[in-house]
Amino acid sequence: VVTLSLYLFGSWLAIKIIPIGKWALLAVALLPTSLYQAATINGDGYTNAVSFLFISVVLAYALRDETRMTRREFIGLGAVIFLLGMAKPGAILLLPLLLLVPRKFFTSRGHWIGMWAVAVVMAVFHAGWILISFTNTSLGEGTPGTIFTSVFSQLGQYLGAFWRSFLIYWQQLFGSTIAAYGYWEGKVPALVYWLAGAVLVLALLAGEKHAKMTKGVRALLFGLMLLAWFGILVMYTAGKFTFDSKETVLMVQGRYLNAFLPLGLLALSGLA
Repeated sequence: VVTLSLYLFGSWLAIKIIPIGKWALLAVALLPTSLYQAATINGDGYTNAVSFLFISVVLAYALRDETRMTRREFIGLGAVIFLLGMAKPGAILLLPLLLLVPRKFFTSRGHWIGMWAVAVVMAVFHAGWILISFTNTSLGEGTPGTIFTSVFSQLGQYLGAFWRSFLIYWQQLFGSTIAAYGYWEGKVPALVYWLAGAVLVLALLAGEKHAKMTKGVRALLFGLMLLAWFGILVMYTAGKFTFDSKETVLMVQGRYLNAFLPLGLLALSGLA
């Protein structure tokens, strides 16, 4: 109940704040996979909620008029960066979105530097926490180094296994982004995917145009989604490549993609 309530509140706040694509964000927030993860005991609900909130806050500042950011707004921006850094591994891949916030919107150069300082600190903390967390698992503290060495010493073989696996599992991967039973105990009715797909399309068509949503902004949003998806899938499969198969790696956990999915929808929203 707590995780679901936190997710619903975070998603509601994100939808309230975001200046464009409210229907698109709502559609992603209410996907069966998003709700299932939020209603179970894991960190995905929190991660998705703060990711949606981070995207909304950054776009609210990036697409506003020439009004400068107040001290309260600056503190709010720092707060969502902090919350993002406390999410599951990979959430910080959203931090490049801060490039959309112009320097001129800050009341001082110190505030602009402060934003990036908080982002760097939370990125370092995020990476450090991943490394430290392995000391309390059966894998051992040397695991990240082992995975890093394995992947980069066999980069060509890893990339081959990665893309080969993507071609094999892409339907399950993107299908589970929309809906999937926990641990695949059961089959999701095909109608669920059709209805969810129809809702996402309608949400795109309902998107409003915005003067500041230039081709460059849209390209950055869509490109960052693809880059984040690639990054999170690398984090998900690198260990499997190191300790399991070198030919293919299981790639079916589409739930990891949901935190970044709004970027692509927002990039396409309002084009019609």
